[in-house]
Parts: sequence; C-alpha cells; structure tokens
Amino acid sequence: RYHRRGVLLRNSRDRYGLLRKRGKDQIMIIQVCVGSSCHLKGSAEIVELFQKAIEEHCLEDEVALAGSFCIGKCNRIGVTVQIDDEIHTGVTRESFKEFFSENVLKRISSEGK
Repeated sequence: RYHRRGVLLRNSRDRYGLLRKRGKDQIMIIQVCVGSSCHLKGSAEIVELFQKAIEEHCLEDEVALAGSFCIGKCNRIGVTVQIDDEIHTGVTRESFKEFFSENVLKRISSEGK
C-alpha cells in the first residue's frame, strides 16, 4: 500500500504497508512504538501529543501517524519513534516539543523548499 496525501493505495512496499521513499506526493510516516516496554513508558501519551501537534500545525496532509509493535530499539527512558527510515529513542512528554520541532517541522519545511 502507498500513502499519498491521505489516500491508501495497494502494492505493499514494507511490512507496515507504507511507502518509505518520500517524494512530492508522499507523506511523512511517523510510527510510534506501542509494544509492551514503550506502552509502560507512555506511548499512548506520545501518540496523543503527536495527534495534537499535527492538528495544531495543520499537517494532516503531510504526516501519517501509525502505531507499531516493538521497533526493536528499546531504551530505558522514553518511547521509540520511527520517522520514515530514522529511528529515534527516548522520546518523552518533556522532550516532545523539541523532538517534534527538530524531526518533523524542520524536515517538512526543508523538503517544501
């Protein structure tokens, strides 16, 4: 399946059914680990923070948010998040705003140029 501007199409490219290559018509794929370890560290809250931030910045057409069972990079602190092909560990409620700004907003604005 491909995600193109919110439309789900067939032809799976990876195990999540999401297109990994970003181009003009593809959107950023953010996967939040909801495995048992990340669940205990607050993945539900991180998902809510992503949902609010995406809505606040009007990024619904630019970002697809998904849950993923164990990404395999567990950390003692925080939740693991995968943005496209990059895996980030240790995302917490306290570090979320900076994380979102650096890894989502900056990338989207730089790709839009």
